[in-house]
Amino acid sequence: MEPKWCKGSAIRYFDTPAGVLKGIDGVEKAKSIPGVEEISFVHDIGETLGEIGSSVDRIGFVIAQGETINDAIEICEKAQSLINIKID
Repeated sequence: MEPKWCKGSAIRYFDTPAGVLKGIDGVEKAKSIPGVEEISFVHDIGETLGEIGSSVDRIGFVIAQGETINDAIEICEKAQSLINIKID
């Protein structure tokens, strides 16, 4: 088998405090960054979030692809920086 490509990928989870999810802004802008493959949220507005004990407790994630692993990490972090998660 021959590899189709040699690139890097990364996933970064959102790290949020416990509380009530009031809003999420900036997702469309973050999705427009080249290399962002997916941004997903698994909780809805108005939901009460508990403390993070494992990855299933997290509100969501960003997945990115870059030419290298470091590129992918930078893309994830840039996308995350554009997203504002409001929790009370």
